[in-house]
Amino acid sequence: MVQQRMSSEDTKVAMHSVVGEMYDKIVKGEPPTMTLPVRTKNNIGFDKKLGVYKYGKKRSTRDATSLGSAKQHDINFIMAIETGGMFDRLVENGFDEDFKCGLLHLKGQPARSTRRIIKRMSEEWDLPVVVFLDGDPWSFRIFASIAYGAIKTAHISEYLATPSATYLGITADDIMAYELPSDDLSKKDIEALNAELSDPRFADSWWQEQINMMLEL
Repeated sequence: MVQQRMSSEDTKVAMHSVVGEMYDKIVKGEPPTMTLPVRTKNNIGFDKKLGVYKYGKKRSTRDATSLGSAKQHDINFIMAIETGGMFDRLVENGFDEDFKCGLLHLKGQPARSTRRIIKRMSEEWDLPVVVFLDGDPWSFRIFASIAYGAIKTAHISEYLATPSATYLGITADDIMAYELPSDDLSKKDIEALNAELSDPRFADSWWQEQINMMLEL
């Protein structure tokens, strides 16, 4: 069976629809909203024509005030998550509601705007921030940019960095302590770890120990 793909024109129309909804709200002086399919197993169904599972008709609307309204419901902490799959699973299983926390998806190296909102939520709402990351040298850098400031934006670190942020994820000593399986380091991994050893943001003895242990493992 030949599957039909969405054309580039259809994609443009769909994207314009999402952006248009936000624009219409903004020009009216209202908080911008975005209506998207509910991304849960209860909202997928088999498409006989395409032979795959697709989203159903359930939609959810997110608006720019969601963080503010969430604060009114007694958020206890902010969790910033690197991996998209983990973010989706936590949302689908109601982790944010059960633990009364705000979830943010970092989508790789966090943008300036993401780091700025993390800092503001931490300071203005007096909330702890935990950063949930993979156990690899690239995740170390992501955390450093959030907690200590990124090298390329060091001139504005006081506006973007959240020094109180806590690293949450697998560390090298976890691999040792719990006898976890681990992958061989690639050449780029090793280069990244060696670069971090001389990076002033990782001068702390704990970081030096973790990086050296990962190289040894």
